[in-house]
Amino acid sequence: MHTLPALYPLLRSHVYYADKGSPEAQLWSVSGVVDTLLWNQLAPLLGDGWAPVMDYGELGLIMDDEHGRRLIAIEDTRTLIVVDYTESKICAVGRDSRGLFIDLYKSIRGLHAAAAVHSGASMLHASAVERNGKVVCFIGDKGSGKTTSLLSCLSAGMPGLRGVSDDKVLVSGDGNPAVTAWPSVVNAAVGSLSDVGLAGYAGPDMHLKGGGVSYLLQNLPLAEDLSIDGSSSRTFKIRLVPEELRCLFGYEFSEGGSLAAVVGVSLSINSRSSELRECEDAAEKTDLFRRHAISVDSNHPDWLGLSSHPGSPLLTEEAGGSANFASDMDFTKVFCARLVLGRDRNDVLRGLTHRLTEEGDGAGEKSTRFSEPLPRYHFGVYAKIRRGREVLLVRKTRGPYAGLLDLPGGRPEPGESRIDALRRELAEELGASRVSLGEFVRLGLHVTSDSGGRAIDFVHEGEVCEVDLLDNLVIDELESSDTAGWEWVDITSVPKQAMSALAQRAFCS
Repeated sequence: MHTLPALYPLLRSHVYYADKGSPEAQLWSVSGVVDTLLWNQLAPLLGDGWAPVMDYGELGLIMDDEHGRRLIAIEDTRTLIVVDYTESKICAVGRDSRGLFIDLYKSIRGLHAAAAVHSGASMLHASAVERNGKVVCFIGDKGSGKTTSLLSCLSAGMPGLRGVSDDKVLVSGDGNPAVTAWPSVVNAAVGSLSDVGLAGYAGPDMHLKGGGVSYLLQNLPLAEDLSIDGSSSRTFKIRLVPEELRCLFGYEFSEGGSLAAVVGVSLSINSRSSELRECEDAAEKTDLFRRHAISVDSNHPDWLGLSSHPGSPLLTEEAGGSANFASDMDFTKVFCARLVLGRDRNDVLRGLTHRLTEEGDGAGEKSTRFSEPLPRYHFGVYAKIRRGREVLLVRKTRGPYAGLLDLPGGRPEPGESRIDALRRELAEELGASRVSLGEFVRLGLHVTSDSGGRAIDFVHEGEVCEVDLLDNLVIDELESSDTAGWEWVDITSVPKQAMSALAQRAFCS
């Protein structure tokens, strides 16, 4: 970009556009400039000779000239894009910086995707996360819960977990398959954001706070018109670039990794519990892949012509989603299953992802471990507060520790630091207004039965901090939704069975 240095951080992403990317993509030049007059001069000429094209809801017009170039006029963003196949250049001229950013972002994404497909990769309709170099892909049709699954895992606070991409990934490898990030936005419905506590951030100034863009699919790119008024029946979807999610919520993103699992998801919001069914053999696994392979031509229009224009150096005869997709891949170590997402979906998605991305052998070799109850996962920050032989604990009212004495604390909210999260939790559960925090120590445990003796598969990880109270505690008007007050207990005499597994590990081990 020659004239918009403010946009550099958004496009120059070490995650999606790393130096080790496709050699074909690196040979191209992409530039952009704002010109408020060009679109006004161009608009009256958009008629005969221009063919309509749609891309992610945006209406565009294209024209191929005799010099090996394609002109693309995007009316929604008022941007003109010129693709020069002979010189391997893409230049975008926008009437305003916001529209220009959207189309530059999509152009770079299209360039990298076309280069990957040209090199033999295939596209899969999936959202994906990575940990320990292992990728879990959530696949499904539109509205099945792929983005919900992605956001649920990212908001878990799971150490080392990173997002790969939303809605599409690139899969390659004749033997053990590998996943590469599709450089894309996260396309989330407000319901999905609300499900993981992010809806409150979906305001008109979100793109300003996050350093990116957010806008309605139905009316691009008017972020100022965004409203999530509960009285409205309209379903909103918001597009967020990865840098927004990184800036606002601290989410991290990965270039990809080895394919550990493919989980076909479907939402069932009226079901109390989620249900998992594993694929029985290699044929069923292959079929699951093929059903969600994406054809560039039919499902993702190549509006830039990078894979389809006769003059493009990235011309691809057979695009991703072909009948041969997945036929040569080795699924021995890939866990494949179908998952119906019930009301417990967040805990189950996080639990499955944690187990599937553990260090060690491939997930496929351990698939028999996924029997009822399905694994759950929780991460939080907690306080150890002492007064002589006494310790301060709270009484849990829900979850696996219901009725037991537990450490005060809980899960950080989106974008909240562990220090701020612990201070907030102590204010809500104890009424503590002034505290002194020490060092955080990581702690993890596997709990196999809840407070009622029922079998569970629960991984509980967190960071525990020594805390000193600087003021007296407030007894009334506590704001906690999952505790029923606090009490000082003598750690030398309280029965262990009256304490949660977390409190036992913190004080009794």
